[in-house]
Amino acid sequence: MREIVFRNSKRRLLVFLGFLCLVGPYAYFSRDLAPYLPLGVSTPNEVHDVPRVIAHKALRTGEPGNTLEAVQRLMTSEIDGMELDVQLSADGVPFVFHETYLDGHTTGEGRASSKTWSELSELQLTFDGKPSHYRIPALQQVLKTVGRSKYLFLDAKDFGVHDTGMARALADLVRSNDVYPTVVVESFNPVVLMRVRRESARIRLMFDFADDVTPTAEETAAQLAEIPWLLKQDWFRRRVIDWVKPDFLGPRFSVSPERLQLMARNGYPLVAWTVDDPELALGLFEKGVRGVETNLPFEMKKRLDSQLSQTIDDASGFTLTHVAQIIRAQTEDDVRRALSDTILSSAFYHHIADEDLRVSAQGSGLLEVAGVATE
Repeated sequence: MREIVFRNSKRRLLVFLGFLCLVGPYAYFSRDLAPYLPLGVSTPNEVHDVPRVIAHKALRTGEPGNTLEAVQRLMTSEIDGMELDVQLSADGVPFVFHETYLDGHTTGEGRASSKTWSELSELQLTFDGKPSHYRIPALQQVLKTVGRSKYLFLDAKDFGVHDTGMARALADLVRSNDVYPTVVVESFNPVVLMRVRRESARIRLMFDFADDVTPTAEETAAQLAEIPWLLKQDWFRRRVIDWVKPDFLGPRFSVSPERLQLMARNGYPLVAWTVDDPELALGLFEKGVRGVETNLPFEMKKRLDSQLSQTIDDASGFTLTHVAQIIRAQTEDDVRRALSDTILSSAFYHHIADEDLRVSAQGSGLLEVAGVATE
């Protein structure tokens, strides 16, 4: 009799443990999206807002993207942000290149990340089907050119789970160039993002994701297929966001409006990609998106500026202030000129001390002077 009771008790215990094994994960992964809790903001004088228009691959009409020439031309433009694709060479040098393979896009062959930087730097990019004078730039060249003058969204093309050295290489370059306020590292790969966070808590992160992976424009089915099935599931992504605690979320343009609104209500700054239709962009902004990556930055900016009011936010991302104008400045003279050109009162202008201007200009490198809209 005792043996029968023991067997029944053991069976009930196993059933109970099996029930916990099923219900526990279900309860964990079915929880709602947690409120926004960024970790990459470090000091009050760093820039916390996001540009409304971000040039995808620093692209503009008439030249290939992801080149130093494209970056240099955008430096003198009114576009405040650019996105660049970053890979790691076989000898550990971050370089700017979108495609997985060199074939058809350069004078070289094979997987781009399997080449040394010396080999990559000798290649010519093809443009209009022919070899051109454009070259693959090292990320260091780009950071030296841009400094803190523009926002840089660096898309880390690293889809594996093993440590390739990408996170450390990116963190070292951001640190050595002191571009914390204006650089955001983005990726589909949460493992890479967590490694970057471990290397430097000051670097801001953006977790990219997509529901629909039908390729459009320059996207290829092979690249989108590298996104694991789990990362396409909303229930799993919610927990990934808990683990990574990104400073921004990067939904593809096709993510459902309901999900966009939920993320916006939870306080997440959203940067959608890749959006070339102004009407689609306006709809995304209505759902709570704060910025868009686009292949048509100038056309997009013109349309959005004519349809949307200008806003700035505080460091928390929860308080938006509507303003009449935003002027971004890099030097003390730029700040003085911006103040004299805005609608700020002369009393306010004269209240700012010279020393305040010098400290601000040296401390940020990318300042915002906003004329507050009044009735």
